[in-house]
Parts: sequence; structure tokens; C-alpha cells
Amino acid sequence: YLPYFFEVIYMASIEKRTTKKGISYTIIVSNGYDVTGKKIREKATYIPDVTMTPKQQETALKAFVFEFEQRVKQGKFLSGEKITFKEFGYKWLKEYAKNQLAVTTYDSYCSSLDKHIYPLLGHYRLAQIKPLHLQSIYNKWISEGLQPATVKRRHAIISVILKTAVQWQIIDTNPCEKVQLPKSNKDISDIKYFTPEQVNIFLQSLDESYPATYKSHTRIDDTGKQYSVKEYTEYRTLPKQLKLFYTLAIYTGMRRGELIALTWTDIDFNNNMINVNKSTTVGANGIVNKGTKNKTSIRNISIPLSIMNLLRDYKREQTALRLKLGNLWEGKNHIFIQWNGKQMYPDTATHTFRDLLIRHNSSDKVKNNPELRLPLIPLHGLRHTNATLLIASNKIDIKTIQKHLGHASTNTTLNIYAHPLEELEKGCSRAIEEVIKSS
Repeated sequence: YLPYFFEVIYMASIEKRTTKKGISYTIIVSNGYDVTGKKIREKATYIPDVTMTPKQQETALKAFVFEFEQRVKQGKFLSGEKITFKEFGYKWLKEYAKNQLAVTTYDSYCSSLDKHIYPLLGHYRLAQIKPLHLQSIYNKWISEGLQPATVKRRHAIISVILKTAVQWQIIDTNPCEKVQLPKSNKDISDIKYFTPEQVNIFLQSLDESYPATYKSHTRIDDTGKQYSVKEYTEYRTLPKQLKLFYTLAIYTGMRRGELIALTWTDIDFNNNMINVNKSTTVGANGIVNKGTKNKTSIRNISIPLSIMNLLRDYKREQTALRLKLGNLWEGKNHIFIQWNGKQMYPDTATHTFRDLLIRHNSSDKVKNNPELRLPLIPLHGLRHTNATLLIASNKIDIKTIQKHLGHASTNTTLNIYAHPLEELEKGCSRAIEEVIKSS
């Protein structure tokens, strides 16, 4: 039933090829002439479905040929022999990624492509890209000191673009599938967090006063007259909303973006609950509010009455500020805010947290008592602290912890907190030994 060699169908030519892998068909369509007068011939490959009957295969082939010819005539056909990775990357970003990816993911893809991938791979035509090219690039990045995890992220970007090229029938295979990725040299259990003792030290540090020195400067009074102010030092304490932010991070295990996104309507004061239903991140154009990381991240978290009272106190303070500012207030009911009520910028909590730890460790109190020193963990370490405290309590099962943290599955929780769970398991064996010895 099927054509064998250059039978003309819909003005297209078909060439049958038989190899060890099976039968395939090369479809060739004329597409005008180039500047030298040479005929342009566009090609596509069709592999029949062996589960079909011969008649069904013939029908499917004719449909494929017709569609291919129409794409060539309408100028929609892209050839992997002609289009470069960079050209196709721009097309992929515009026609697929822009509408399918989250804003922050899209921005990170654009940045990685422009800064790191295009300079090394952009000039290659899609059909020329071989696994060896990619392997050489990955090896180069590793030799330059790049972390394996970063190489894997860049590989994922390249792979999804080339996978789309295969789906759009521009190339036959994705060379990324045959590349050996570097092994990660970072233990997934190497997470940073506070011990229970360090949590108490940290929470106490939130109330510590610290000196702030202001250099000499000029001011303008109410009459418009300018006057000079000499250098002076005053003692300050951490703003109440930041104390609340870090305390909630420890007690709830919420992600930074989830905390920044909180509004007062998410707080159930009657039942001491917080409803986590959205997140905030930073895109190329500023703050972006979006849904949670995954569906399981939407959850209700109960909090102690003492922490709820902190929320009540801060709400009264924020209400007083809103009334004081009047028309200057630009808030939209967010809990964590800037001076005028606008949503807090996510990096504020991150930078202040690191400054807080450094300031605490450099204080005279710590110098006189080194046991009070705190490790410089990242802000996300407070989420890890919450999880490890739950695990160490030996009172909460892993499924409950998974739901509390908003992980997609218990496997995620088990992988991240493998080391704390392993230590807990050692404790179980010791407890059994003690019971046996005492009986």
C-alpha cells in the first residue's frame, strides 16, 4: 500500500528507507529557489506506527505529507539544518514559554540563555548539535568551578527547548537524552538549621538593641530652612513586623514567599490558624504574586496562642500606622509591608536576617560567651529548623510533617531530611537497648 521511491503525492516526494531500526520515510517538498537559482528542498522524516494496518499507515502518511507541504507553503516550516539554537530559542520563548511558564521561571530561562547558553551553543544549527557538543560544554562549566546542580539546571533548559524542536518536527531526536550529567557533590541532607538551643538564643536576639550611627548631614525644617546635624548614634531594635516574620518562620515552617504573600484575611484569629494559599517572588519587573509552589502547598497551619497574640499586637500597630499616614497609605491588606503599606520586598527579610546574625555574633555578649554564637544559616534555614524540630520531637509522623511543610510528597520530605531522620532512628535503637537493659 505504501509508496516506495519518490512517488509524487500532493506535489511532495517520498523516499522509503529501511534500516535495522525499521522503516522510515523522507518527505521532500520544493520551496522555491535561493539567490543563486538553486532549488530549495525541505525535508521531514515520518516513522509509521507498526501497530496500524497497512491501509491505516498509508492514510496517516498522506495526512503527514499534506500537513508538511502546507507548513512549507505557508512559511511555517523550520528546518533543523538551517535554524540555529539561538534563533529557535527566541522563537520557543515567544511562542511557548511566555504563555506556559511562571514569570520568574521565564525570566530565569531568559537570563541563563543570554548569559551562559547562547554564547557557547547559540551559533550551532539544531541538526548539528550532538551529545558530544553538550558534554564538552558541561565539562567546561564544571572545570570552571560551577556546581553540578547549576549545570543540571542549564541542561534542563537546553533539553526542554530541544524536546520542543522534536515535537515540532524540526529535528528527529533530542541529543540531551544521551548526555552524562555531572554527579552532585552536595549531600541533599547537608541542610542548615538551628538546634533547639540555638532557636532560643535566636528568638532572644530579636529583642536585642543595637547602635546605629548616622553621619553628619543637613536637614530642612518646616519653614524650608536648611540646618546641619552632627554625627550621632542611637540605639534601635528590630521592627515588630520583622520579629513576627522570623518567629512565624520558625513556628510554621512557611517559605519566604508564602510569608511575604500573607494578608490579614489569611489569619483565622478565632481558631488560631493561618491559611497558606499564595506566594510572592521577584521577577524581572519587580514583585510577582502567584499561586503556591504546588497544590499540596495550599494548607492550613495552626499556631500557638502566644504567636497569635503577637499577630494581634502587630495588627493594632499597623492599623495605627495606616490611620496616621492617611492618603499616603498604599497598602492592600498585606501583613508584611513597606513604610507606606505596600507589600514588603522579599529581599528585605533575607538581608535583614543575615545582618541580624552578624550583629548578634559581633556583640560583646557573644564575645564574652562564645556558646551564644549562632551559625550563619540562610533564611530558608528557619523552615528547615521547623522541620527538624518536628522530627526531633518524635511525636509527629512523617505524613503530617509533609502536609505541614506543603511538600508534594513524603518522598520529598524524606529526601531533604534524611540526616535528621537517621539520627532519630539511632535514638530509637538506643531507646530499645535501654528498655531491654532495664527489664
